[in-house]
Amino acid sequence: MGFKKLNDKPLDGKTLNQISIEFNISKKMFFGNDGCNQVFGSFSLSKDKIKFKNISSTMMMCENMEIPTLYIKLLEKSRFYKIEDLVLYLLDEDKTIILEFLKVD
Repeated sequence: MGFKKLNDKPLDGKTLNQISIEFNISKKMFFGNDGCNQVFGSFSLSKDKIKFKNISSTMMMCENMEIPTLYIKLLEKSRFYKIEDLVLYLLDEDKTIILEFLKVD
């Protein structure tokens, strides 16, 4: 899934194009990119709830680590999800949208 929005934070085009997430539902695993590093881990899923677990990443150092750090924190804060018009919304415990991804394949 291609990245669409990060907690109302403006992103440059390069970072925007690098951020992604993909899910392997049968294995309950995810992987993607935080704008600098490859990220991966597991997740649990129910009707409208999602919880990311064991989030890890490669350890490259990029010029600006603010966005990659925020991305990981927002994955950790995600508790709910909804899908509308090919967009995956991840929401926090207050059901505020914190991440948005657009289906690209």
